[in-house]
Amino acid sequence: MNKIRPYILYSIILGLILTMNSCTKEVFELATDQKILENNPVPGDSTGYFPEIGNNNEYYVELNGKPLQIGDKAEWKVKSGRAHSEYVRFGNKNNPITKFYGIPGEKYVLEWVVNRKDKELKEEVTVQIKEPPFVIENFTPSTFKTKIHLRVYQHLQGKWTFNKGIAYINPLEHSGGSQELDGRTSVEIQGFENTEYHIKWTYTLFDKEFELDTVIKTGQYTQEEALADLGFSPHSRYVTWNNKGEVVEINMHSNGRAFVFDEWKRYPTLVALKHLQKLNVSSSSLNGLPEIFTQHYLELEELNMGSTGYKVIIPESIKNLKKLKKFRWSNLYGSHVPLGQIYFPEEFGELESLEELHTRWEEGIVLPRSFSKLKNLKIFSGFYQSMPKEIGNLKKLTDLEATFRDGEIAPSISQATSLKRIMLHIGSGSTKSLPQDFGNLKNLSYLGLLGSGNINNLPDSFSELEKLDSIWSFGPSVGYLGNNFGNLKKISFILIHTSADKLPESFGNLSNLKFLSITGKNLKSVPESFGKLQSLTYLSLNSGLYSLPKSFSSMVNLKEINLEQNNLSSLPESFSELKAHQINLSKNKFTEFPLALTKLKETVVLILDDNNIKMLPDEVIRLKGLVSKIDLHQNFQIPIENLKSIAKQMPGTIISRNEFSSWQIF
Repeated sequence: MNKIRPYILYSIILGLILTMNSCTKEVFELATDQKILENNPVPGDSTGYFPEIGNNNEYYVELNGKPLQIGDKAEWKVKSGRAHSEYVRFGNKNNPITKFYGIPGEKYVLEWVVNRKDKELKEEVTVQIKEPPFVIENFTPSTFKTKIHLRVYQHLQGKWTFNKGIAYINPLEHSGGSQELDGRTSVEIQGFENTEYHIKWTYTLFDKEFELDTVIKTGQYTQEEALADLGFSPHSRYVTWNNKGEVVEINMHSNGRAFVFDEWKRYPTLVALKHLQKLNVSSSSLNGLPEIFTQHYLELEELNMGSTGYKVIIPESIKNLKKLKKFRWSNLYGSHVPLGQIYFPEEFGELESLEELHTRWEEGIVLPRSFSKLKNLKIFSGFYQSMPKEIGNLKKLTDLEATFRDGEIAPSISQATSLKRIMLHIGSGSTKSLPQDFGNLKNLSYLGLLGSGNINNLPDSFSELEKLDSIWSFGPSVGYLGNNFGNLKKISFILIHTSADKLPESFGNLSNLKFLSITGKNLKSVPESFGKLQSLTYLSLNSGLYSLPKSFSSMVNLKEINLEQNNLSSLPESFSELKAHQINLSKNKFTEFPLALTKLKETVVLILDDNNIKMLPDEVIRLKGLVSKIDLHQNFQIPIENLKSIAKQMPGTIISRNEFSSWQIF
């Protein structure tokens, strides 16, 4: 093998060295990814700093390249990554140390290109712009398990989405974002119980869509949530809790928020009030009887719906309220609205615990046949189409106050022997009869009759009402009271309108009678036994009387006497023995001042308006110091001089007539 000459070998080595030098790439020593400084603004941090939405000056990395040499020309370029003419830029693209602004969440490959001595030198660096710092903040109160409170940064514009249905979404405060309800950044989301929700807030920033998400699993509806839907705090004075932590009473009288019961499926938290025992929604915004009451509030004992809604439909599910004791309902009646009758379902009779029923519906409520099954009913009042035929089956009924449109009185009422109080409205143009065995009501203490109808003669058994204390008939005309009426030994109050032409002689046996008012047109006299009414303190007889019995003066405890609107023209001499404080003889037939009045010893006020008295006798002066006032209006025949003369002699008494008063002469 031939040996290589030394000078040739030297030449080869020198050529290799020159070749290697010409292929060497200049290194710029750019910072590595780990040394790039990233800006990370945090909304709501301790500095109170919030990034400006729409301005990406907060989203950048700081590039740290090696300084250029004299004569170098260089430029930063975006080799790859999401571009945008406004948001993707360099602070100074010709400076190795500068800021690169990009779209949040994007990864970029940046290239540093240097022209040096007619050579183009390049270096790449990979950067990642931070994701936006926003989060969904959950600030749900600890007592809420389905009513979710969420918020995001208030200046974001976006929309909430849910993987499953919700009841509603409400704004909690004003939002600077979208005006759409579900675009509000601080919201209350009403979910359904025991449901896992994947909730997203989708918003656009720098022409890119972002998603924030959270997962929330709801529990069961809570009472605190239900109260919030009703507009109450747990500590409201309108809410009562028991010692077990259960809401047992809510008072929503005149409350404008009660309508949520009508929309209870939109407010599902209301079912949590399952321990309610008393609920008052009277005069509120409630429109009807919502089925949430009859399907979920099964512990209800008292339900007051007075003055609510225009028409209430009683659902068949009313039968579920097995513990209901008191039910009150009346409508917001508008006379201009034809509403028709209301029918209670047959299931109403299954309210086995019901003790009180109060309703009002002027056009009549039709009760079911099952009504007589309410064995525990004690108080029954309202407006109904007709009296239940089997009302006598209500053996515990103590108080009946009702209007029955057809006016008939069921014969079986005599079998409701626990009755203590009856107030019936008798319809116009009708004559009704009390059952012949009405006297079976041995516990009856009060009987009231209203309306414009008539009652036939009282049955003979009426006198057997041994506990009867009061009779009150204002409107209906009652016929003959019965020969044995005086057997009502305990009666103390009678206010009655009668069509009878006489009172029974036994009337004077009412030894406990304290108040008596009788009106009518046919009663011309009263029996001589009247004077035996020794306990009477108030007497009013306005019935066309022509005379008074001599025994009248025996009623020594009378304090007020009203004999207005009769046909009296004289008084018995014994009348002067009375000690009444006021005597009213207006609208009678007196032509002379009754001399019996001049002998009174304790009377304070005398009223003789609307008579035909022609002169005041001198005997009237005897009343000086006893009578404070004498009214003589409409007695135009009495001369003014006569009035003045008497008045001057009785300076302590006011004597008055039309256009004259004794005050004028003093």
